[in-house]
Amino acid sequence: MLKAQKARTSVPTNEAGYAYLFDLEHNAMTNALITDSTDGNKAGDYKTNGNKADDSAKENVRPARPHCYYTLRKAWQADDEIRAWVDVFLHGDTPGGNWATALQAGETVVTKREFPEKVEHLRDGQAVLIVDETSMPTAARLLELWNNPTPPLVVCVTQDAGDQSYFDTVKMRSGLDCDTESREDNHFTVLPIVTNQPNSGAELATLIDGKLGDYLTDNPLQIDKVWGALEANTVKALRPLLKDRLGLSRIDVVVKVYWRHD
Repeated sequence: MLKAQKARTSVPTNEAGYAYLFDLEHNAMTNALITDSTDGNKAGDYKTNGNKADDSAKENVRPARPHCYYTLRKAWQADDEIRAWVDVFLHGDTPGGNWATALQAGETVVTKREFPEKVEHLRDGQAVLIVDETSMPTAARLLELWNNPTPPLVVCVTQDAGDQSYFDTVKMRSGLDCDTESREDNHFTVLPIVTNQPNSGAELATLIDGKLGDYLTDNPLQIDKVWGALEANTVKALRPLLKDRLGLSRIDVVVKVYWRHD
């Protein structure tokens, strides 16, 4: 959990999909300075002496990617502060995963900027949400705040089969009755896709399109709106496939880039 230090009006407690650019380098450098100081060296050496050896040491602790976007799972008022919940999936040696694993309770995290997600088009019609591990938190919060009488179809792509349970405890708010939280009365359907490998590339786009096509053949639905967030190359290949399959306009097919496979 994160404690927000901004004015409470700047933290979106009742909106889905706020992306914050976290400063991974801030924590790596802070921890390096603390370790250096604990070892009896001068923490200021990293900043002041201009020695090439110290510059090299500083480069060694910097993460491969200095910044990374994560969306809020949710934020809420707790006493006199705002608390935020951010989910980070850990899959191997990645800058974001290493940053999250190294964080300690009470440590300060820094964000550089924020972007709200565009989900206004989902207020009516039959929607399909297409997500992977990076965008599952956005979809979970979107479902909790759902403002559409028609439950969506959620296409959930994960590397590991165990991560498919993420939506098991998510209760969708009814678009007709905001007090209804029973998934028996207002059930959203999850179409799982497990890849057993990093979720990126044009091949994944073809797989998603094929799985969705098979599902719609067996369960005839008229899809009116699409929202998704995936890896950059997957998004590039998936957008035209979805437009062709569903016959929708560009404004009704919103598929965002949430990360890039380097």
